[in-house]
Amino acid sequence: MRRAGWGVWIAYQLEGSYEEMPPNLLDELNRDRRWCHGNLMNFRLFFSQGIHPVHRAVFLTGLMSYLSAPLWCLFLVLSTALLAVHTFSTPDYFPEPGMLFPVWPQWNPTLAVGLFGVTALLLFLPKLLSVLLVWIRVAATLAGRSKYWRAWCLSRSFLCY
Repeated sequence: MRRAGWGVWIAYQLEGSYEEMPPNLLDELNRDRRWCHGNLMNFRLFFSQGIHPVHRAVFLTGLMSYLSAPLWCLFLVLSTALLAVHTFSTPDYFPEPGMLFPVWPQWNPTLAVGLFGVTALLLFLPKLLSVLLVWIRVAATLAGRSKYWRAWCLSRSFLCY
């Protein structure tokens, strides 16, 4: 549609248009399976010529919404297996016979702090950006003390919840 010159907008203010929750868990799982299948099918369009970068991001987001959980589970399983291997194996401080000085296991704290920082950034950056967007919109539309009160309430909910 975009290539043909049309635009698609989401009408947030439209009353009476919504999707109800499925009545039971099996129907919800069936709906989720259909959505997953559709996202996986549409990802082939990611590599098509002439697709706008925003639409490529939408296809990637749809794909990652279903692939991120298995990837996270794989990460947890592999890190747990690595921890188990290091816990149950005895370290070899003298790998070659006749060595005078031991080879100590090394731990690089800068890599550990970097991994922690990137993980925290990935987890909290969307929330932080959404709070900044709301602050900007509130500052642009409201005036006086109401603006500061709403900003305070938003900051409190951001930090506490």
